[in-house]
Order: sequence, then C-alpha cells, then structure tokens
Amino acid sequence: MQDIFDTSAEKILRACEIGKKAGLKYVYAGNISGIDEENSYCPQCGELNIKRVGYDIQRLYKKGKCRKCGEDLNLVTK
Repeated sequence: MQDIFDTSAEKILRACEIGKKAGLKYVYAGNISGIDEENSYCPQCGELNIKRVGYDIQRLYKKGKCRKCGEDLNLVTK
C-alpha cells in the first residue's frame, strides 16, 4: 500500500466534525499530534478526561466518570 497517500489532517478533522454533528460523544482525531482534537472530553461539561500525545495516553477520569461533573463516560476501566 505504498502507492496510497496518507489521509490529510484536514480530512481527519472534517471526519471528526461530521461525527460530532451526527451525535457521537467520543470522537477524536488520531494520527495528528499536538492538537486539542486528539483528546477526549466529557460530553456533559467539556472537561478533558483522556489526554493523548502520540501513543502516550493519560486517563484523567475517576472510576469511569468525569473528574469534574461525575458524568458516567461509559468506559471500560481496569
């Protein structure tokens, strides 16, 4: 598949926008490092709950709930 071009950042961000407008709660832009759209936020209050930088993932939520408002994020936790 070396003859296929990488998906542009613009297309990835547009796909995220479409997903959010369609009502998806946990849309994020993968493969684009250093932008807010690569993180996951609470759909209720907008609090950052999963911070991604490349392959590094920080889980900031508490027991599957938003650390700010307590919204159940429907996450599988350890």
